[in-house]
Amino acid sequence: MAYRVDKISDNPSPQTPFEVHTYSFDAAGAESLTIPQGHMLLRADFVHSGSNLILRGTGDQFGQSILIRDFFSQQTPPELRTAEGARITPDLAARLAGPANPGLVAEAVGGSSGNLGIGTIDAVNGEAFVVRAGVKIPVKQGMTLHEGDVIETSANGSVGLLYADETTVSLGAEGRLVIEEMAYDPDAGTGSSSTNVVQGTFSFVSGGVGKLGGDAMLFKTPVATIGIRGTTVAGQAGAEGSENTFTLMADADGGVGQIAISNSAGTQVLTQANQTTSVTSFTSAPAKPFIMSAAQVSQRYGSAIAMRPKSPTQKKAEEEAAAEEEAAKEGEGEGEGEGEGEGEGEGEGEGEGEGEGEGEGEGE
Repeated sequence: MAYRVDKISDNPSPQTPFEVHTYSFDAAGAESLTIPQGHMLLRADFVHSGSNLILRGTGDQFGQSILIRDFFSQQTPPELRTAEGARITPDLAARLAGPANPGLVAEAVGGSSGNLGIGTIDAVNGEAFVVRAGVKIPVKQGMTLHEGDVIETSANGSVGLLYADETTVSLGAEGRLVIEEMAYDPDAGTGSSSTNVVQGTFSFVSGGVGKLGGDAMLFKTPVATIGIRGTTVAGQAGAEGSENTFTLMADADGGVGQIAISNSAGTQVLTQANQTTSVTSFTSAPAKPFIMSAAQVSQRYGSAIAMRPKSPTQKKAEEEAAAEEEAAKEGEGEGEGEGEGEGEGEGEGEGEGEGEGEGEGEGE
């Protein structure tokens, strides 16, 4: 659908009663809209303005904006796409935009309003934010996470997340992800999890939900969805025009799980450590897998992997292993001490006996 440049009265504040939109679209009747300057779609601030959706540019696109008229008044809003084949679904766009009146949503700043926490911020480095119900909040270690939270990192930021099922997730610099769903009942053996990485380098180790099989745990990106079968993964959701990569990694115990990388054009299943596929578009099948070297994995995903938290179970296992190793060392030390004492006694006894024998011989 064609777009146009115009000046729209949006009234974002009394000081700026008019906002100039670089491009504008009409959502009515559209199944999809191709957004010009595609990387703006992945980086922009999404704003819910009445029935309209506004994309406001950030970084080098600050001051530019895109208006999509009547986006929120459509029964089925259009999918937003880039010319290169990345996409933002209507549901994801709505989550990124938040409510029309974020300031009136008490849970945005209060933490919960019947919305139980589904995880925590385990670690933070540099500048990062949680966008909750349209309100941007600086990230702090120990902060409770909720379904619908949008996590954003700056050029020097990275975060480590711990979900309720002990899934551990990290997001590198200039990243954005949305926690769409996280529910887990270990007693009933049920749960579901969905995380959408819009942009950035990421890594995760699946927890309880990932072990349930099927599509219980999903990681989504603008070009592909990762189906998890209990394992460790690293990936890069690239900016417009850049390569998106997904790599299966060995677990901490040396085991290797399985992931399926899928989009509208096909699926690639990864089953070997460091096996990798690349994807350029949601409408182009994932490429033939190849094995990355350890150096390549470190170079591409190192910062995200280093930021990934350890789960409570992993920490406990490491502490127990360290305690057992320390106990074994102490036991070896005690055994060595006893052995040395016995050796000295034998040597002394033999020496005395030899002396006596020699004396008797001389006397005769």
